[in-house]
Formats: sequence, C-alpha cells, structure tokens
Amino acid sequence: MGIMILKAAWASSLLVAAIVLTCLACSVGYAASPGSTEPKFTALPRDTNLEISLAPARGPRAVIVYGSGAQWTKAAAEEVRDLIEKWSGVRLELADDLTVTSERTWLICEKYFRTPLVVVGNARDNRVCHALGTRFLDYSNYTWPGGDRFIIRTIFEPFTADVNYIALQASTPEGMQAAVARFEQLLHGMKPDPSATIAHTHLSRRRQGQVAASLQRQLVWSTGQLRRLVQECQRNRPPDKGQAVPGLV
Repeated sequence: MGIMILKAAWASSLLVAAIVLTCLACSVGYAASPGSTEPKFTALPRDTNLEISLAPARGPRAVIVYGSGAQWTKAAAEEVRDLIEKWSGVRLELADDLTVTSERTWLICEKYFRTPLVVVGNARDNRVCHALGTRFLDYSNYTWPGGDRFIIRTIFEPFTADVNYIALQASTPEGMQAAVARFEQLLHGMKPDPSATIAHTHLSRRRQGQVAASLQRQLVWSTGQLRRLVQECQRNRPPDKGQAVPGLV
C-alpha cells in the first residue's frame, strides 16, 4: 500500500514538472516546428560602446572618485577635473570613495550605480577599485603597478549596461602625477564633443631602467640555473661501456 502511494506521488511530481517546463518554454518563445531542431526565437541586439561619455545627453554626468584616506588621490582628482573642464568645458563633481560605495558591501551604492565614474587611485586607497576587483577588473595596490608607473584605461560596463568607467591607477603619488600628465596629453589628442566623450583607452608606463635591470637579473639567474643543471648532468652521467665506475675499483 505504501509503495503504491509513493508511486502515485512520484507520478504527480513528474506531471507537475512537465507542466512547469512547458509553461517556461512557451514564455520564452521556444517552440520548434515539426521536424525542425532550431528554436523559434531571436536574440535582441543592442548597441555597445567602448567609449565613456562624461556628460551624456541622457543620464547623469560622470563623477570623479578619489580615496578618502589618501590626500594625493584627491589632489590628482582635482587636477583631472580641471583638465577635463579646460578640454571640454564640462566641470565634473568630485566624491570620495566612501560616498560612492556601500559601507556594508564596499560595492557601488544605488545612487551611483548608473553613473559613469572616473576612478583615481588603487584598490588599497579607493573602494571603487576594490569593487572593480570583485569583478576581476582591478589588481592595483601599493605594489602594482608600483613606483612611478601607472595605468589609464576605460572599463566597459563593469556593473551595469551602458555605464562605462575610466580609471587612472597608480601605487604612489609619483605614479599618479605621471598618470595625470599622460591623461592631459591624451585629451589634447581628442576633439571634444558636447558629451565630452573619451575614446577607448589603455595606456601604461614602466621605467626603462627597471625593465632592463629586471631582464638582466632574469638572465643572470637563468644562466646560473643552466650552469648548475649541466654540472648535475655531468655528475650523474652513466659511465661509458668499459669505463670503471669511480669508487668501485
């Protein structure tokens, strides 16, 4: 009797599941004609844009975000604001990272979720960079890019559609000064439009001396490793036929 009840319950569950799946298939328009294996639905295309409009015709203006605990990022943000105003006539607002992100999650708060951001600093000093890191879009810290090196890049839709960011990232004040100087050169090479649009960008700099020194260290290390490997092979080389093995004669 118990087995029959279980079978009936199982059959009822299968029937309910079949009905639910049928409804879902109808709701998304997935209906194939007899003899056809192709679904009868079409994708909905949308335009994508790798640029960032600082003053879009529709939507809020961009906000420049600096690290609340790093005064050098605020000074850089003010310079960036002045450069953008001089280039396009658009004066953007400044905000610190604590204002733009949630205290509970450290992610972008709802007020700024659909706002283009100009991010200044690194993930140790600016929580917006930390939020980007949760999407594997930021790896900056006190070590990387390091020294007087920097990265300037546009970031495509990090959190929501049609909202891009641009980041000026550096580990030190010296690196950020170099980034701001390079950003000024970047703007001079672009013709401003009413929406103050910045083209897709990815720029970086490494000191040539550090690159050469790093390559030299790697070459010295590799040469030493190769020498030790050859010596080890020679020591462990099996004796030729007819040659006495040392220690056995």
